[in-house]
Amino acid sequence: DREYFRVQGLALLIFIVIAGFCFAVMHTAQYVVEQKQLKHYLANTMTLKQAGSLFTSGQFDEAFTVIYTLDETDPLEYRSNFTKDSLVSELRRMANRKFEARDFSSAVELFLVLKKHEDPVHVETLRNISICQYLLENYQESFLAMKELFDEHPNSPELAFSLGMINLEKLENPEQALYYFSLGKRIFEDDLIRLHGPSFKLIMNGPDVPEIFFQIFEGRARANIKLNQFRDAI
Repeated sequence: DREYFRVQGLALLIFIVIAGFCFAVMHTAQYVVEQKQLKHYLANTMTLKQAGSLFTSGQFDEAFTVIYTLDETDPLEYRSNFTKDSLVSELRRMANRKFEARDFSSAVELFLVLKKHEDPVHVETLRNISICQYLLENYQESFLAMKELFDEHPNSPELAFSLGMINLEKLENPEQALYYFSLGKRIFEDDLIRLHGPSFKLIMNGPDVPEIFFQIFEGRARANIKLNQFRDAI
């Protein structure tokens, strides 16, 4: 009857009003969340642009500090890692260009900054720092960079020999030089023992042995002479 249809119509109207209200609330909430996300995204974008501006102006450490701070406050911001990797790559290119141009003073400054922000530190970076410091006659700094490299690659007789030579010829420390020469000899002999057995000296062909093996013996002799250990030198 008429009363029935009036009640049904009223119920439908109330349902439409409630549904419309819920839809409006949900849409408003979604809009607020999207605006908040957009604001957060734009703020992070400005922070990353600030890091880029600092880097361009030569304030490298400050630029990386901005990125690290952003990474701590917003770990889900994936762009911070991409930006860091991009700046590290650019810094490496800049340092290599200075190195190739033989501007070792500028190169070593860039390599030292690069070392702080590489994770892990590249072998090439440590090697170039050591070379630059050596050519700038900063022999102690060159030794420390080379030692750090050796700590990363302790099975290199070439590095042990280089550490010995810088102590012998530049740092005037024959005791430490002898230590590294002897260490290089042991590393080299251990490699040959693994390949040919304990009797490798009887079977190896002299001309086929790398020159570094003989250089290590000569270095040990020179170090022993400076230490007045003439019998060992002979």
